[in-house]
Amino acid sequence: MKKFLEDKSWEIQKSEFLNLKEIDQNAKQLHELVISEHCTLAGNVIYLNPYVTSQVKENIFKHEKREYPVDFGSPADRTYMCKIVLPEGYTVDELPKPKIIVLPGNAAKFSYNISQTGNVLNVISMLQINKALFLQDEYPHLREFYNQVVAKQSEQIVLKRK
Repeated sequence: MKKFLEDKSWEIQKSEFLNLKEIDQNAKQLHELVISEHCTLAGNVIYLNPYVTSQVKENIFKHEKREYPVDFGSPADRTYMCKIVLPEGYTVDELPKPKIIVLPGNAAKFSYNISQTGNVLNVISMLQINKALFLQDEYPHLREFYNQVVAKQSEQIVLKRK
């Protein structure tokens, strides 16, 4: 944790690690942070990306064609949840739209949603790779899937001063 935070000016309010001894449940990390530098201020507008970690910034599948299968080793499930408290005097001007992407046969799934309750935004994103091996003929779908994940995760929340 210290190495992860060494180049960031984040204030840790609380950290909790759950299910570390329960082998039949997924381990969970819960952190409450105050992050002040993760946005851009332009006049009366704040632009921020809700992904402070775990953002897929570029597609790992760069080539048009693939001669060998893609082997992830095992299925994977990553859930990203984030609660953003709006700064005093600001309101939401623009939120990214919800999105669900599913590969044929439910081989992979991505879901993304932001909801607002009062002055709090709740971000929930799930990236599931439901099988370990993707054959060459599945590669174009997998590549496009990752293109859409990258595009969606780069969208910004726009806040405006009231």
